[in-house]
Amino acid sequence: PLPVYLILKCLFLAWCMAPVEWNGSDMIFNNILFPIFKEHHEQIEEKAEIAKLTVSQKLGLCFKKEKSEQGEKIEKSELKKMFKKEKSEQQVETIEKSDLKKM
Repeated sequence: PLPVYLILKCLFLAWCMAPVEWNGSDMIFNNILFPIFKEHHEQIEEKAEIAKLTVSQKLGLCFKKEKSEQGEKIEKSELKKMFKKEKSEQQVETIEKSDLKKM
């Protein structure tokens, strides 16, 4: 019984991957999966939207808790500005030091 299963499984996978017009993956998708998806498309979209809102609300609550526990959270853009300002100040110091050495 076991070799028959393995042989059938290999034949099925070969049929699904065959580079022909009637391969298994196209037939299964076009004749079985896609019609089911089309039939339930609106319900799937509704559930996906509910899930998206739920996740965003949960994440929003988590971030609000973090902000209240840690004080005000630094925004990413503010962090970039601080980094650029610090880098430019270091460059000015380097230029000033090199000018002093020349004198």
